Amino acid sequence: MAVRILIVGSGGVGGYFGARLAQNGADVTFVARGEHAHAMQQHGLLVESNVHGSFRVAARVLEAPSGERFDLIVIAVKNPATREVASLWRESLAEGGAVLSLQNGVTAEGVLAEYFPKSQVLGGLCYVGARVKSPGVIEHTAAGRIVMGALEPAQAPLAQQVQATLSGYGIPTELSPDIQTELWRKLLWNASLNPITALVRLPIGLLLKDPAGHALTEAAMRETLRVAQAEGARLLEKDVAEALAQARDWDEVTTSMHQDLEAGRPLELEALVGDVVRLAERHQIAAPTLKTLYAILQVWQHRLSREAKP
Repeated sequence: MAVRILIVGSGGVGGYFGARLAQNGADVTFVARGEHAHAMQQHGLLVESNVHGSFRVAARVLEAPSGERFDLIVIAVKNPATREVASLWRESLAEGGAVLSLQNGVTAEGVLAEYFPKSQVLGGLCYVGARVKSPGVIEHTAAGRIVMGALEPAQAPLAQQVQATLSGYGIPTELSPDIQTELWRKLLWNASLNPITALVRLPIGLLLKDPAGHALTEAAMRETLRVAQAEGARLLEKDVAEALAQARDWDEVTTSMHQDLEAGRPLELEALVGDVVRLAERHQIAAPTLKTLYAILQVWQHRLSREAKP
């Protein structure tokens, strides 16, 4: 029997991975709203990819729960929406099914476990450059792989099953024996590059090719590293150097926070920076760079919130 997959959140991440799964024959249902949902229902979901070329898939779209049950629910919304979507879709998980988070930060899985059975919530993250270009259209510029794993040993068989499903439908999916470290590895990148690129309004590669931009990013990464280590993540100094080297040539890749700030959308500030600042304080770790970035972007967040009110 085919695995039924529900993609909760059809933005850049969910739209891209859902479309790739559907392109390769998976039974995929998308959750979307507004003009994006309408365009997907009318014309399918178009992916304009620098990697795979352009392709369009038929898109079955839900805007609210329908009473159906799904074997795999992929949560791909921005972190602040986690509690809302978990509460809404909690009854849509089939018995023995799995919930996989592809969200930023290190807190989403804990929130999901408050609504779904804890034993069925797996840890995950993705590396992909993708965004909603226009309603019904996803622009894909780089990468496209998933890293996932069990949050506790008893989940190992379920994690292996989900990894096999995703890989079987053509999604490069790595099964990590230490998913918490991998979540922190990505946050090492996100807590520095997202806020800095948003503030200087530059793509990642151009930021890192500037000596001042490189130094500022490295300082933020080193502060995040110390917090990650205090939280038990198995990251080392070399992980900072590797992250900086990997991103140095991404001259056309912009971060999600950069995109959100330019579009006037709320920022994913707490999951990407605020949580690290608070953990630094808890562990009494100095984090002056992160605290400054967080404070400046709080001003922007407050402004965006005021402008969004009717």
